Order: sequence, then C-alpha cells, then structure tokens
Amino acid sequence: MELARKVGLPIPPTMVIEGKHPCYLIERYDRRRGEDGKLTHLHQEDFCQALGFSHGRKYEADGGPGFKACFGLTSDQSTQPALDKMIMLRWAIFNHLIGNCDAHAKNLSMLIAREDYQLSPLYDLLSTRVYGKLSQKFAMRIGGQHRSDGVLKEHWERLALAIGDNIRALRLQKNLTQHSLAAMAGVSMTALRHLESGEGASLGTLIRVVRALDRQEWLQGLAPRITINPLHMTPSRGVRRRARAKRAHGEEG
Repeated sequence: MELARKVGLPIPPTMVIEGKHPCYLIERYDRRRGEDGKLTHLHQEDFCQALGFSHGRKYEADGGPGFKACFGLTSDQSTQPALDKMIMLRWAIFNHLIGNCDAHAKNLSMLIAREDYQLSPLYDLLSTRVYGKLSQKFAMRIGGQHRSDGVLKEHWERLALAIGDNIRALRLQKNLTQHSLAAMAGVSMTALRHLESGEGASLGTLIRVVRALDRQEWLQGLAPRITINPLHMTPSRGVRRRARAKRAHGEEG
C-alpha cells in the first residue's frame, strides 16, 4: 500500500503498529467528521454491486466483470470519468508489476455523494505471487491473458482497445473535436481515429489521450471533491493517537 502511495495512486492513510501483537491499521475513507463532531457515512458500492453481479462472481473466470465492463462503468456513470479511468489503468499496471493476481471487481469501489459518483481510494493492494499456493491467474484478464507470467506487449495493446472504445463518447461529452484532442494529447489524428474505432492502438496512445481528457476535466472545474490526494495524505490525529496508545500498550505487555 505504501509503495502504491509513493507511485502516486490514491491510498487511504495506513500504518503498521508494532508491539506484542503487531497489526495493520487503515483509516476509513468512507467517514467524514462534520463541524458538529459527528461522523457522516459516505455510501460506497463495489464494482460487482454497481454492475449487478453477485459477490460470488467477482472473478472474470467465474462470469464476473472484466476490465472492459469496469472501465465502461466509469465512462458511463462517473462524474470524473477521465480521471477515474487513468487511476484504474495505473491500478491495473501496478497490480501486474507487484504480482497481485487477486485484483477482482470487489477490489474497486465507487463513492456516492449527493452530486458525485467517483472512484474510491484504492485498497487490498498486495503481492499474491509471493504465496506459492495461491492462484497465479489474474482475477481480470489483461488483453485476454490470464497467466500473470504470460503478459506481453500485445496483451496491453488489446487492453488499450478494450477500454479505449469509450474515448469518443468522452470526447463528445466535452465538446472536443478529434483534431483538438489529438493536439492536446500530442498524438496523431490517425492514432486517435484507430483508438476510437477499435482498429488498433498502443497503450501509450491511450495514456496520452486519457491524460489530456483528465486535464480538460480539471480545467472545467470537475476536479474531485472527495477523492484523497495521495501527495498530501498523512494519518489523521486520531489515527496517530490510537497508534501511540497501541504501541504503549504493547510495550507494557
């Protein structure tokens, strides 16, 4: 989780409390304290719930959602679709790099507020490949590949196609022409046309286009109001106080 934070992914504050019985502490991101001191609950639904799948179908191999369905949800429903798609793409790449084969649809969630529907901070980020008895197959296929040690450039390009078919809808939603988006992203018109039509696209093209849409979204004042900024995130005073108390108790024991 701390590695994810250091590479820029939105992660809730976490810490390890040492002592006789070490524990891992994560601050809840679905609670907010009001001016009156009372806690307010932020509603959350994971991607299985949002897409109408039961909890028993969280793996793509069992008929659950894959990347295309998950990216489609953010494109169609999120109030900050470009930013959420970029975070999810980084999430997919990060999970592959650390060997997290258990990144299923219940490990992605949307936070629901009165005017916002957006990706929650990320959670359950760990390497499963270090545990030899656990499955080495991805919870969601990358470009059709389910073996974690078999992912090649062609599979990332297939993933780019699978999630890039919503780019045209995002572009039109923001009243951008193909020419203006291509110029903003620094890609050729041909590459953008291929991305939007599904004829073929590189992962690099997709990343540059989504980044451009992300910048446009911020300029239009659609920056997230409840997404945690990982660059300025430190454990709250309450978390630090509980950690010190736990540590002191462990030392006394």
